[in-house]
Amino acid sequence: ENGEPQILMSGVESTPEATRVSGVRPELLVLLLLVVSIPCIGFLAYRSIIFQYNELVIALTSHPCIFTSQDGSEWDLNALSRSPSQCSSSTTLECSDYHLRRKDANFVLNICNNVMIKPESCQEGRVRNSIGYETSDGECNNMGLLQSGKWSLLNERSPQDGLKLTYTG
Repeated sequence: ENGEPQILMSGVESTPEATRVSGVRPELLVLLLLVVSIPCIGFLAYRSIIFQYNELVIALTSHPCIFTSQDGSEWDLNALSRSPSQCSSSTTLECSDYHLRRKDANFVLNICNNVMIKPESCQEGRVRNSIGYETSDGECNNMGLLQSGKWSLLNERSPQDGLKLTYTG
């Protein structure tokens, strides 16, 4: 009668004002949903990206610990590698690097991984992370960079003789 359309639903008269639910506007519900969901989605995406980034960094700064020769012979040195993830409160052997003493020099090294704890003489200055260190008379010598690892056979004609893993840098 006043020019506004009126809808008759199941015998009940309805106007635009009567279609609102408890006085809350639908736009506000959508806005609230977006305000809550966007940060949640962002957080999940961030965690996924950080995890993938960390995996990428590990892949780029290491090398495979498995070598396969041309004849198909395979060597897997992963069991010899020491890492903090192997550490537990009950075992200390897996939590230490390999130590070797030869005449007047000490060697601390790891296989396919950087040394976990640098020797005392290697903690001073700008000594880079390394797969191993030689220490003698307070001097520290880097034994090579993890990402420089190169595999080769000791004897190309006889793969069963073993292999060599050489680091440089």
